[in-house]
Amino acid sequence: MNEQRGIPRQSLIEQYLSGDPRAGASLHEYVLQLIEKALLSLEAKGSRFRNREDVKQEILTAILVNDNAAVLSNFKGDSRLSTYLWSVIRFKLIDALRKEMGIAERYEPLSENIVDDPTPSSELPGLLDRFLNQCSEKDAFILRLRWLEELDYDTICREVSARNFQVDKTYIGNLLFRKRKELLSFLKNKGYPIDIQK
Repeated sequence: MNEQRGIPRQSLIEQYLSGDPRAGASLHEYVLQLIEKALLSLEAKGSRFRNREDVKQEILTAILVNDNAAVLSNFKGDSRLSTYLWSVIRFKLIDALRKEMGIAERYEPLSENIVDDPTPSSELPGLLDRFLNQCSEKDAFILRLRWLEELDYDTICREVSARNFQVDKTYIGNLLFRKRKELLSFLKNKGYPIDIQK
């Protein structure tokens, strides 16, 4: 499938959802190419999966099969299909990487930014997960993208939109300001020395 050749994206997805095997084959190949490209980009930065093919198949299934192909059903055609899918694939890879590698090292930037005397790396991930689990799904997703992945506001807006949440930069800024204070209070209540930076 090549968007540059003018193949109607919405039409192809509709054909696939209606059970057209040719549309299915085209999307299968196209999505696999995007996943492979994302994996190569990740590997170029030094991150690798032990079961690379399993990861590819899990993401492929998440896009083409899970929840009656909800990922494709939610595509509205207001952007390039490649842009939409790339955002979904990127999120799935980040999630898979967290599960495989553990999350302790991903919390380092957060601990350096807000805790003068950081909690041991073996304890902070668990505490932060507990804090995020208290948040709504949307807010927890935004906080992870900012605190753990250190993404900018524009990228966060795109990632959140790909999951069918509607937010703007003002919402993100207010959320981060509010939740940062709540997190510091949460950590303090757990007995960890902290200093809230102004």
